[in-house]
Amino acid sequence: MWKDFLYYTKTERRGIAVLTVLIILLALIRFALPHLQSGSTNKALSKTEIERLHQLEEQMSKLTENRPLKGKIDPLQLDSSGFVKVGFTATEAQELIRLKRSNNRENFYFKFMDYAIRKNPEWADHIADYRE
Repeated sequence: MWKDFLYYTKTERRGIAVLTVLIILLALIRFALPHLQSGSTNKALSKTEIERLHQLEEQMSKLTENRPLKGKIDPLQLDSSGFVKVGFTATEAQELIRLKRSNNRENFYFKFMDYAIRKNPEWADHIADYRE
């Protein structure tokens, strides 16, 4: 009775062979792909590329020196002038004050984070946690 499971037709044997070959090929590709890609990432940079990277680093350092956020800010302690000093427009500051008055502390904090990160993603590192 169990021997009936070991007898296959010709088309079933071909199908099993094709699926086996596909599985083996996919396994080989899976293991070979990281080795093929690693060789292309270790090339040396040219002098012009290095100079360009130095220029970009200088520009980034100048931008970070002049940005309005330094240190941690607590959005729960800011008033409208504080929001403007941080870098929001007057209209945005008024909207944030309205949100601050209408919501509880946690809801305001998460709405402020969403608003601030959409405005500038770098600000996420400078905003104090509402639980502090």
